Amino acid sequence: MSEPITIRAKLWLEFVLLATLLAGCASNPAQQDVYDPLESMNRKTFQFNEQVDRYVLQPLAQGWTFITPGFVREAIGNFFVNLTYPGIVLNDILQGKTFDAGQDLLRFTINSTLGIAGLFDPAASMGLRDHREDFGQTLAAWGSGPGPYLVLPVLGPSNFRDTGGLPVDLFSNVLTFIVPATTTRAGLSALQAVNTRAQLDKAVRISREAAVDHYAFIRSAYQQQRLSQIYDGTPPFEELYDEDLFEEDLPPDEPPAQKNTEESNKPPPANAR
Repeated sequence: MSEPITIRAKLWLEFVLLATLLAGCASNPAQQDVYDPLESMNRKTFQFNEQVDRYVLQPLAQGWTFITPGFVREAIGNFFVNLTYPGIVLNDILQGKTFDAGQDLLRFTINSTLGIAGLFDPAASMGLRDHREDFGQTLAAWGSGPGPYLVLPVLGPSNFRDTGGLPVDLFSNVLTFIVPATTTRAGLSALQAVNTRAQLDKAVRISREAAVDHYAFIRSAYQQQRLSQIYDGTPPFEELYDEDLFEEDLPPDEPPAQKNTEESNKPPPANAR
């Protein structure tokens, strides 16, 4: 991926989008079992990030939206996503997803050529869906637990495992190699952050209005998003209640299904005709 600041800024904004979807069900999400022993420090960092967003990213994003049409912002977003695909292929291989690795390599090749350096996404029309893998997901696939929840300055929500995967994501991004000049690379990363923030501006504003506790809201959204990514959209279902509490006390030799069947097979009384 590109510069870490851009990766995490983009990711936490995507988590806010997920939080916005959750807001349609309730004003405050159900508290998830998130291990957050550093909550006091995390909340302070979260507030710092909120101020950076309100006074730096948000104004820049709104100005960017004013001067650029939607198709330009979409093309720029496609360009930066395409640069992450060599890293996605690498993580596919490390996770043993050989079929996905082949598809993602083909997607990268098509979009880099027919899509003009990734500005367009012709691979999608060919049935090659967009999906994301990173080294944090690979570590999870190898059995590594997430560790404590962590809010990184400017970069946003994370945990110890995903933070440890950032260097691999950085060096597997094409931008790291094709743009050797640090200043130019930083400028492109800033463009990516502002462009992504512009695309999600409405979602961010709605999430702030919907959440009673914005910190807990984003934390819950982050956890659910990561679980969805790690399990490829099908995280394991957790039982929220004990079914035994809802079973009726019936005689052991008379299960409900058999009882209903026997009653249905009884002939009607003679005077019922």
